Amino acid sequence: MNRLFSFRRGISLVEVLITIAIVGILMFLLLYAILAGRESARDASCKNNLRQIGIACLNFENAKSKYPIHSLKAFSVQAILLPYMGSSTFEVLDFGVLSYAEPNRKVIRHNVAAYYCPSNPVAPDQFYAANQDFVSYIANLGSNRPSPNDGAFGDFRNRSLSTFRDGTSTTLAFVEAMTCVSKTGAEENTQLGGIYQTERFYNYPEEEAEFIEACLHGDNFRTFNSLGQEWKKAALPGTYCNTFLPPNSPNCLNRHSARGGNFSASSQHGGIVNCQFVDGSVRGVSEDVSREIWQAMGTISKGEVLSE
Repeated sequence: MNRLFSFRRGISLVEVLITIAIVGILMFLLLYAILAGRESARDASCKNNLRQIGIACLNFENAKSKYPIHSLKAFSVQAILLPYMGSSTFEVLDFGVLSYAEPNRKVIRHNVAAYYCPSNPVAPDQFYAANQDFVSYIANLGSNRPSPNDGAFGDFRNRSLSTFRDGTSTTLAFVEAMTCVSKTGAEENTQLGGIYQTERFYNYPEEEAEFIEACLHGDNFRTFNSLGQEWKKAALPGTYCNTFLPPNSPNCLNRHSARGGNFSASSQHGGIVNCQFVDGSVRGVSEDVSREIWQAMGTISKGEVLSE
């Protein structure tokens, strides 16, 4: 009787390695797609938040025939807009005293989900655990050169929409900014959203180039706070930003002074910062936008012509 013998060829090491590599690539692509989808959802939520703030600004203007501005008691625009954002926190604040007075100091949570960007590197509970308050969206004070108050919220009196002579669709109102829990120490210098200070004061305009170099590339910074903090208080830096340098630039005090400093819009949306314009529209602006165009977007009546 003839016996049949069958021989089964084994899998070579090369084939195993190729299979593992293909599976690894597929897993990487799947993970990338999941993360990209999540960020896309966070970005959409962030834009929707800014739209709500834009609608609140326009509702305020429709009710009072003037664009919102901080109060004489140093309450921020974010606090002034609370009734138009549907927040009960407005009823808790005492607008008869200063925003940072004792009755208001205890009000940490603002109870407005639309004031928080889900892509912010620090979650709300981390701020509250540190007894700190914050918002992700800050008001445009202007270009900071040469006038520090040439933006949508830069004046100390309410403006009508007719004063935005550069166009409401091309003038920045609110922008997003990364925020972080305030800490001290040189090891915290890399915090996203942190504010640093230059080693000396730079005079404008003769030392503007030196300040920019120190802000962008200086090594001797010390941590000072974060944008978006103390959301009830109208302050630069804090609830205000300027358009001195393009988005995602470092936030720098000019030594100890906000005068001549840079406080930038910032985000983690892949080099794009979401911005809300005075007409209520929301658009993303690249961190690669030229400084001249970014500054023009920050002013209300300098006569610049910008395409949308």
